[in-house]
Amino acid sequence: MKKVWTYSLRKPDNETVARLIDQNNYTYIVATKAMERERYKLIPAEQLNRNNKPIAVFQDVISLWLEKVGEPVARKSDTNLLLRRAIDTVTKQDPQLADILKTDLSSWLKALADLAEEGIQLSHGWDPQKYDALVNPFVGDLLVKLQKAYYDELGNSGKVLFEDAARRYLRQQYRPAPVILLEGFTYLTKLQRLYVKECIRLGARVHFIVPFREEQPRAFEQIRQTYADVTDWTRLPEHPITKEHDLQALQTEFLNLSNYPVPVQGNSIRMVSFPSRDREILACINQISEWLQAGYKPDQIAIVMRSPSDFKEQFRDMLHLHPIKYRDQDGNLHQISMAKSPRLLLLTPVGRFILTLYQIWKNNQLDMSADNFESIVSSGWLGVELQDSTSRFRAIKPQRFSHLRSFREWNQALDELRANRDSSGRLPEALALQEEIDRWKETVKALESVCRKLFSTNGTFKDHIRILQNELESIVPENIRKSEQEVLDQIRDAFRELENANSFPITTDEFGASIHAIARAANNDEEEEVEEDPIYSDTLRIVSPESIDGQNYACVWYIGVDNVRVPRSPSLPWPFFEDDREQHLNKERYMFVTVLRSIQSQAVFSYAREDAGHSYQASIYLREIERKFLQPLINHEWKDMHVSHQAPEITVGLPSYALGLRETFSLNEIAHYGLCPIRYHLETLHPEADVYRSEWQLTKAVQGIWLANVLESLTKERRLMNVSQILEKAIQVKQGVKLGLYRKFPSFDAVSWEEVEQRVQEALETMFSFNNYPKQVLPGMPFSWKVPIEERNNFIEVTTRIPYVLRSGKIEYPIMNSDLHQEFLLPGKKHSGPSNEENGLGLFSSQYHAVQWWRNIHRDLLTIKRNPENSMHSQEGKRRLNEANKRIGYWVEMIRDNHFPKRPGDHCRSCSVRFECLGLHTETIQGVDG
Repeated sequence: MKKVWTYSLRKPDNETVARLIDQNNYTYIVATKAMERERYKLIPAEQLNRNNKPIAVFQDVISLWLEKVGEPVARKSDTNLLLRRAIDTVTKQDPQLADILKTDLSSWLKALADLAEEGIQLSHGWDPQKYDALVNPFVGDLLVKLQKAYYDELGNSGKVLFEDAARRYLRQQYRPAPVILLEGFTYLTKLQRLYVKECIRLGARVHFIVPFREEQPRAFEQIRQTYADVTDWTRLPEHPITKEHDLQALQTEFLNLSNYPVPVQGNSIRMVSFPSRDREILACINQISEWLQAGYKPDQIAIVMRSPSDFKEQFRDMLHLHPIKYRDQDGNLHQISMAKSPRLLLLTPVGRFILTLYQIWKNNQLDMSADNFESIVSSGWLGVELQDSTSRFRAIKPQRFSHLRSFREWNQALDELRANRDSSGRLPEALALQEEIDRWKETVKALESVCRKLFSTNGTFKDHIRILQNELESIVPENIRKSEQEVLDQIRDAFRELENANSFPITTDEFGASIHAIARAANNDEEEEVEEDPIYSDTLRIVSPESIDGQNYACVWYIGVDNVRVPRSPSLPWPFFEDDREQHLNKERYMFVTVLRSIQSQAVFSYAREDAGHSYQASIYLREIERKFLQPLINHEWKDMHVSHQAPEITVGLPSYALGLRETFSLNEIAHYGLCPIRYHLETLHPEADVYRSEWQLTKAVQGIWLANVLESLTKERRLMNVSQILEKAIQVKQGVKLGLYRKFPSFDAVSWEEVEQRVQEALETMFSFNNYPKQVLPGMPFSWKVPIEERNNFIEVTTRIPYVLRSGKIEYPIMNSDLHQEFLLPGKKHSGPSNEENGLGLFSSQYHAVQWWRNIHRDLLTIKRNPENSMHSQEGKRRLNEANKRIGYWVEMIRDNHFPKRPGDHCRSCSVRFECLGLHTETIQGVDG
């Protein structure tokens, strides 16, 4: 017989459940780990595992029974590995298909497990109805081949699939206790239905304990459908979950039979939207702190996310930046932390070093990308000095390292950098210190040696861990940071936990794939398994609606209750088409209701209106609460911390120092101040801010270098040439210097070089074809002049250089293109507005105006130098230069007064300090194009 016991509000206590059993011989199975911990006193002795821990979750109980009868069930890590082998067997002639299948390994594992759960052996042929339901016949063919190869690998390893072993055991060997109690099952899997069926067939009485309220049919439709075949339903006595009137109304009347609004009084419910996910999480952290100060304990607080893997790590990072501290009743200070599986440590920067080791060795040789090496350098595993060089390596990467793979290529590239490093200008290679280059080379050598030893033998998972630990111990330096050392110690504990993950021999490649799979699985777990927390635990856990089902918390904050996540959209059916949309929506409604039913005192439902480039609205469930219970949905309008031009004006936290001691300034840096003072300031703070660190910036800078090489060669021509001659010569030189540039920028791909060469060609044609006069390129010259500082009654010296001069007929022009591409990257789009702003500083209104001002000063300097002192051209040039000097003097005063506001505009797209500027809060001046 089957019987359903329902509770409408609070879950029945242990005494009530014990009365339902009414005998000693029974089996108790629950849906979640949380229920298992709560009901541990009711779990019979027959359900103790080898560590004498009571277990009640369905799969764990079945696994315990299979272990007792000697079934060699494959672990999850076994199945991952064996399916990889099966894929290699099936796709021997198609490595691209193998990569595709392995990328989606979890989906294929689930598909094969589902077939086993139904007892379907494809070697016997397809059931016509099942075959017709395939989303693609090709997938069906692959399933046939994969299932055969998969079972062959299981057999060769002496393992059996859990689903196969469970079906066989339940049908042939299982003898149930007289009473079977299943609690908290919102829905039943095919294997669980088989278990219930076998219990009934063998004469057991099966009792289900589930929440259900007839007055809220839409909310509990999922429960009704799951147990539709059970006719005996009994309602247990009703006990309220909360004393708060507004929460009581929410828990008992949400999605009920009445459609009329029900105004409620109280302040226990809040619905809030935030402009960004960071603001939402930060508000949640602040609220948790307030709850703790009000006397609630951490284990009375729940943070709910529909899919915890979406925001869990973001929440962890924000909690690290904004730690929560509180005092208990005895006055002791505590700091809140988050539960973390030891396996998740493999996803920390230190742990990723280990994962990366198994990505950089292929075909018995080093095969390491620049990203791999950067990950290793930044991990901290190999010491502080190497870790501190990460930012410089990252900056040089797009110029020198992005193309590297083999041990030989790495050595050659580092030797080339050491021998021919250009320590001037804005190229990132100027940042490299000789000792750092040597350290990078030693690291490459050490990695090659370690990997050669790691990949030299096969063995069990335990054997590979032992070899890995030995090799890691040999390369860990003494000068490792304390924080990294703590993580290393914890990772060693994680390795001890993983030693028995596989019991059969595996290759090193398979071991690497296994620990990657373990790390990914740990990161995607909806709920981490932890032991019972002590009463005053300082651990905050993030839970999903599934795991909170049947639990009660004083305070609940539900994050991400938007129109995309709550309700969650149904996944596309695969590999069989099944129209389960109605069932999915029933489940999603119940998942929201189960969160409502967990709240005892305070509830906050929130969502972010913007996140990761997407816009969101309130969930339909929040809109229903707003409509039915007349609860307001509050929109917070805080400015996002990462949108710099929207940030509130606060005092900049940059160091202030006596720049007034400087008596010499370059015209280039003055022009940058006039365009955006904060760029000028950031570039003076650290040498890394003065170079171009992205591939796009480098392609623009290379145009300037290529032009400079061409023009430098043309200065050796001591004669005037007509347009066609000088252009032909320039193009000839352009081709001649190309190889040297290739060596200087080896990481550029063919597409980048094609773009750069085309731009250089266009610049040369424009430069020499603007009129028909004969032309000659002359060497440039330096300039310096005094600029008065009125308020200080002294002078500063301004320096600049015209790199090359173009003589066209009798007129000479400064050629600034090579410096332009290196200083401004782009000249800026022509702007029709005023050249300077009415902002009190006379800053340029656009990059175009800054570049024109900079060009004009060089033109005037050349005019003054080449013409007689009293000539009209010379006098006009001096007049314009004096006007520019007034602006320069004023800006130098501002520099000496440490006044560096931010002025967003079109120039931000090509700024060398863009990323540093994005997260900076300081005074902001809006430009006409900003």
